[in-house]
Amino acid sequence: MQIDRRAFLATLGTAAAIKAMHSEALAEALEHHMIENLDAETTKDELKVRLGTGLLFGGPLPSGKAPAVLTKLEPMPEKPTLVDFFKYRFAPATAKHVLQSATDAMKKGEREELILACLLHDVVLNLIKVDHGWWGAQMMEPYVSEKISWGIRYHQALRFYPDPSVGYEYPEMYNQIFGKDYVPPPTSSKPTSMPATTSHTWTRA
Repeated sequence: MQIDRRAFLATLGTAAAIKAMHSEALAEALEHHMIENLDAETTKDELKVRLGTGLLFGGPLPSGKAPAVLTKLEPMPEKPTLVDFFKYRFAPATAKHVLQSATDAMKKGEREELILACLLHDVVLNLIKVDHGWWGAQMMEPYVSEKISWGIRYHQALRFYPDPSVGYEYPEMYNQIFGKDYVPPPTSSKPTSMPATTSHTWTRA
């Protein structure tokens, strides 16, 4: 960035004061001056400073085929509800996916906890994508039951394990994307146990 030398020196005081300053103090003053000016320049447009890896930050869509369009965020209500997050913060692609998942669970007559897990399981993609099952569970744990957080945590890994007992076959699309010999990384491995009151159908959350 371009620095106006005169404007910078004017922030330090008189010529005598500047002459008396140690070189390290001058360097630190210059660094602070640059930071302040950079902040003032970039915050004129929030789209320049909203950096991150999730969809909310302009990351690629789940398909990976095209980046999401980064638009200005609408202000949130003072006390936002989950509906407000769906309306003002969640990317349309994510919202559509989890709403379809929850609607499908409702049509099948699943329990309310499973429906809520379906509704929440991928919303963390708006913030981060790496190991999103683990991050999503940690984000939701303070507010939901153990069964719901369990379903969110392991849905990312369990999708790689066919389970004919509940009608789940390994998607051919995964073979095309990951390859037939793909093995999930240890950080997303299949759980060895689940909450005692959680049915096997949680693998579809």
